[in-house]
Amino acid sequence: MTVVVGLKFMEGMVLAADREENDSYLRYQVQKIQRLRFPNKMIAGITGDGDAHFIDFSTDKIKNYLSNHPKMSVSRIDKGIETVLKEVFQEHVFASNLGASERPDFGLLIACIHHGEQKLFKTKQAAPLAVFDFAASGYGASYAEILIGKFWGTLTLHSAVLLGLHVVQQTQKHVCNVGGGVDIVILKTDGKSATLTSALTKPLGEKLERLNYQFESAFFSALFGSSWLQDADKFRDDTFKIRSELQAELDRLFAAVDV
Repeated sequence: MTVVVGLKFMEGMVLAADREENDSYLRYQVQKIQRLRFPNKMIAGITGDGDAHFIDFSTDKIKNYLSNHPKMSVSRIDKGIETVLKEVFQEHVFASNLGASERPDFGLLIACIHHGEQKLFKTKQAAPLAVFDFAASGYGASYAEILIGKFWGTLTLHSAVLLGLHVVQQTQKHVCNVGGGVDIVILKTDGKSATLTSALTKPLGEKLERLNYQFESAFFSALFGSSWLQDADKFRDDTFKIRSELQAELDRLFAAVDV
């Protein structure tokens, strides 16, 4: 099962996804986000949930369509996505004559940036819907969107990466059959882009878990602790240390991938 999230921040967008695939027999790790760059300097990220074959097939179709239409603006890119997906569903999904419960199904999150303009789309069948701020798709998407809404605000690159990672991690923890590592793709309005693989996000995830534990401990300490001021001082010191570690790790990663 899959959960994927897309977030807009002040200078671009972030896509995050778990890595677990299964074929009803084996579970294995795959990268579920494709990061694309086109000759006209458009950058994009595409991920999805559902039938993996049709996600890859449709991603390749969209990539070819955008390559063959270099003058298409980001403001009209939804028409191109709709054209491609309509063909996929009409010629390959609905043409199978399978019942609705037997047909392969999938959804996509598509992020595109060109000349500083950015668009985030969530698809259902052949219908792409432009998303204003954030979206989640897949198994556990409703839980992921509740979490995003809980923490939503004006995001920087640093906070967008951490929020995307936290949301996927918490969904993995609390929703059955969502697992593996977490990959993140960064797209910026200045034309830069990068992929943070699960090997790179794992140390960040461990620090986020420590930070989450501190907040939960502080909550119960406020309810039952005998020395609130002492507990509050310890919470402040511990969280400051973890935040400093996160900041240093993010700065190192961003310098390494040049974003």
